Amino acid sequence: MSNFEQLAKQSIVLSLFSAVFKEQYYKNSLFYRLIDSLVFNASRVLRGSFFGRLIFDDEWETASIKNSWLLKQGLPLLHVVKKLIACVNTTIKSSIFYQILLGIYEQIYFRPSQVVGYFMFAFIFSSTALKALFSSFTPKALTIRLSLMVAFLLFSLIRLSMHDFFKGSMLIKITCQLIGINNICNEIKSERQSEVSKTQKRLYLGLGFLLGAIYYYLPQITFIKLFGIIFLSFIIYLKPEIGLAIVALALPLIETRYTIGIVAITFVSLLLNYERFRGGFPVSIVPAFFFLITAFVAAAFSLMRSDSLKALPLYIAYFMLFYITSVILREKKTFKLIFSSFIISALVVSLYGIYQYFFAKVSTAMAWVDIEQFPELKTRVYATLENPNVLAEYLGLIIPVLIALIFATKKPCKKAIISICLIPMLLCFLLTFSRGAWLGLAFALVLFAALKEKRLLIILIIVAIISPLFLPEVMVDRIQSIGSLEDSSNTFRITIWIATIRMIKDYWLTGVGLGLSPFSKIYRNYMIAGTPAMHAHNLYLQLGLEMGIAGLLVILWLVISAYSKAFKVMNGESRWSSYIATGILAALSGHLLHGLFDYVWYSPKIVLMFWMMFGMMSALSSKEAIDVKKEGNHG
Repeated sequence: MSNFEQLAKQSIVLSLFSAVFKEQYYKNSLFYRLIDSLVFNASRVLRGSFFGRLIFDDEWETASIKNSWLLKQGLPLLHVVKKLIACVNTTIKSSIFYQILLGIYEQIYFRPSQVVGYFMFAFIFSSTALKALFSSFTPKALTIRLSLMVAFLLFSLIRLSMHDFFKGSMLIKITCQLIGINNICNEIKSERQSEVSKTQKRLYLGLGFLLGAIYYYLPQITFIKLFGIIFLSFIIYLKPEIGLAIVALALPLIETRYTIGIVAITFVSLLLNYERFRGGFPVSIVPAFFFLITAFVAAAFSLMRSDSLKALPLYIAYFMLFYITSVILREKKTFKLIFSSFIISALVVSLYGIYQYFFAKVSTAMAWVDIEQFPELKTRVYATLENPNVLAEYLGLIIPVLIALIFATKKPCKKAIISICLIPMLLCFLLTFSRGAWLGLAFALVLFAALKEKRLLIILIIVAIISPLFLPEVMVDRIQSIGSLEDSSNTFRITIWIATIRMIKDYWLTGVGLGLSPFSKIYRNYMIAGTPAMHAHNLYLQLGLEMGIAGLLVILWLVISAYSKAFKVMNGESRWSSYIATGILAALSGHLLHGLFDYVWYSPKIVLMFWMMFGMMSALSSKEAIDVKKEGNHG
């Protein structure tokens, strides 16, 4: 047992924290039994209804795939595709370029200082020499470069493995606790450790000289992008799950086009590595595929076809991300790795949002608040995202799953780590002052409590009762203004909804086309009282207008299909999967409720997050089915 775990077990604070979540303190209460009875009866009524049968019966999807005309006709083509993939893999793996990169990739685990030291020394030497010959240096710049060369040369003399570098790091230990492995570096086979040979040293020096020269002649940004793509493509080809982890980590931090590029590379890598990820079609793949088809139809019949065709790659990326997530995350360890990336990313974003509110004190845009009703509301945080509502939507999808993780894990130290990460996220979420997101999260937490953790209802009710006593007045005023027509933003939305419904009546079949441009083009003809709008401020109205009635029906089909699988996982034998599936279902439900009051898919980053969450739910459902089959095979 590590020192970290021993300290955690001896901690009085963690012991008290763990006791809060023990069921015996709740199950004997009258209130708990009353809530449990209400939820049980409601669930029984739901299962007996037509809607309940539609949710819980999923046999049709498996049968439709197996018996589809498209699959039968595509089988001969599938064999050709498999041969083509095998040919591409053989070509890649037999190339000198691949062999060089593979050697570096394997060696850097065991001798990182030597690999980095030799390469960076040669890289800086080459670029410095060329600049000295054809340009000039300031004394300060030359001193810095010479110092770096000496530092990397000395660094190359260190003979430590990756394990030796990080074995004492508290950050690594905390990350390992979240992912659920003893030590990241211990996962590597020790028998492959070896000294860096003279040939390898020459290789690293040669590569450093070559890339240093290229760096000198190319613009800096071009060099970073070019070799960033090459490096990422290689790593993701070897391990597609790393691509998904990068997407989860970078989603709120980088531009959407770069995220989509990583999604595309990961998708191609997954197809090339299909042998590693067998397990049948992903759950809910049929409605997801039909959603993509309706997007193609909407783009083809768009009132502004060129603009809609520019938006179409986004919808392709959404489908690819759903497929990647649903296929890769069928193992618990991989799932934990990806969600740990989410936690780290959301924590960074939340801390930056808190900084904006308390230290930077960024001013709130006029469009984000009714100044007359809330004159004291000076700042609504948005962190690295476009506006406060987008930030709230992002955190609103993560927070319920984090709460589910707290209940799912049995180790007090893990509960404490996740809870500590959750606190700044909740604070940042409140500081967005997004009323629709607040309502969505409240609904998500109540739903999670009703479905899985009825003891949480007691905590939520207590918090709801006492929160007016400690919440700032501006937050209480924002909560009280929900639904009030005195708030200009509420009346603003209602007039836009009416105008959008009128637009849908005229364009109900194929919609006006993908993106915001077609909406802006025809909205001016339906505008009420001169109310400007970029979108419908309602997810379902916007989808119905953009993609027609077919698009709206398909997204509802997708939700019903995914929820039916989630209910089965919730009632399955795997405790961990049950809690996580309930958390994801609650998060998506809160998001979809928020969609009644705003167009929550305004930012492509949130849509990517939405499809990734659906992919997680699909993966959990698939994993549950595979586990059942294995148990059955073993008698």
